[in-house]
Amino acid sequence: YIICNNWQMSMLPIIFKTLYKKEFKKTKVVFMIHEINDFYNFESSIYEKLNLEYNKKHKLQNNLISGIQNSDYVFFFNNNDSDLSNYINKNKEIKKSLSKVKHKIIDYSPSLDNSERIKVYNDILKILK
Repeated sequence: YIICNNWQMSMLPIIFKTLYKKEFKKTKVVFMIHEINDFYNFESSIYEKLNLEYNKKHKLQNNLISGIQNSDYVFFFNNNDSDLSNYINKNKEIKKSLSKVKHKIIDYSPSLDNSERIKVYNDILKILK
């Protein structure tokens, strides 16, 4: 497994699934999303420089959608601050992308103690096995 965590790693799923498809054909890509923000919007020129397909109608590419579409598993870490589940339900493009990939919304609070955090991560590992 390769784990891509949040917007900082959101370009990697498309890179692994397109540019390095042969090298990583047996590798599963896991995309973990903790927040949704404007940092997921990348300039089209980055896609062009990497020889990646992109929507030429848009100056910015949505790496949240691209990351979801090019991942094998997607985990959303929902908490009171981010309310990701509400955002997902309102966004048709995200819902459509998620319908084609294994995904799970996990209720997760930054205030969880260590034992509760370990349980969350163990539950994720069970899903990935």
